[in-house]
Amino acid sequence: MSEQQDRVGYSEKVAQTFVDAILAGTAKWMKPWSPGEGGDLPYNPTTGNRYRGINSMWLDMMGTSMGSDDPRWMTYKQAAELGAQVKRGATGTTVEYWQFTKDEKDPTTKETVVTKLDRPRVFWATVFNASQIQGLPELVIPERGWEPNARADDLVQASGARIEHRSGDRAFYSPASDRIVMPEQHQFAHLEHYYSVLLHELTHWTSSPDRCDREIGRAGFGSVEYAKEELIAEIGSFMICRELGLARPGLDEQHQAYVANWAQVVKSDPREIFRAAAQAERAMSFVMQFDRGQVHTQAQKEARKLEPVERAPEPAQAPRRQRTREPAAAGASR
Repeated sequence: MSEQQDRVGYSEKVAQTFVDAILAGTAKWMKPWSPGEGGDLPYNPTTGNRYRGINSMWLDMMGTSMGSDDPRWMTYKQAAELGAQVKRGATGTTVEYWQFTKDEKDPTTKETVVTKLDRPRVFWATVFNASQIQGLPELVIPERGWEPNARADDLVQASGARIEHRSGDRAFYSPASDRIVMPEQHQFAHLEHYYSVLLHELTHWTSSPDRCDREIGRAGFGSVEYAKEELIAEIGSFMICRELGLARPGLDEQHQAYVANWAQVVKSDPREIFRAAAQAERAMSFVMQFDRGQVHTQAQKEARKLEPVERAPEPAQAPRRQRTREPAAAGASR
């Protein structure tokens, strides 16, 4: 099977899984959680780095499907290097990586320089969830250093986004005036709903050319362009809420109306869920640069790392004694 065929097959499998989850209402960004229940997004405990974009969403979904809420994922080799062992019969999950640059040595200076590839390269890795691995220490969840709602307030204020509160039932971002319009906070039945909607609109706000430069377009509800941007904003809100430790309610009626459009967009073009996740990840990174808890986030990354377990060497075995075979008698059965 060629690399192109591999890519198409993988894309279609991932896309169909998300279409089914969207229509069933089981996609992670559509489901509610309470404070402390959201947990970390999937990460690799050998590096402390979080998986990004579609890999993050895909592993999150696969972990849920196997009944695991452990966010740790790693390759077979990485598990072995930690002194752990993938359980016999465990099935790995494929993740996709893209290489856009390569390191080359300058023939004159002999220094390593980074050059952009003419054509990006895609490759895959198979990873296993911690629940599929024996010998790993129990998951330790570091305490969050900031109260989630206050942290969200600080982040939004530090972003400099223009936010106008109006008595009404509409929340939207206006590209023309570059401002976010929100209902009054007291109009929301739950404070968590206010923050999830605000972060949804803040993700839209990142579309500006001087931020993430994402084309929103002027197409109205029901159009493909509208559905794509709403998918990005909802995934972005989901990711930021998880990162901040915010509780998150289920989708409201307005967002539920997007469901069929989301499913149709992903079904029509399997790569759209990959693009939406990548754009949401980029938006999240832009927003999180205003988070005063980033020092805590770096400490959290270091705390996620696992050190290899030193195991006692196996006792040396005495060499086996060689026995001289006696020649078999003629006609004897061997």
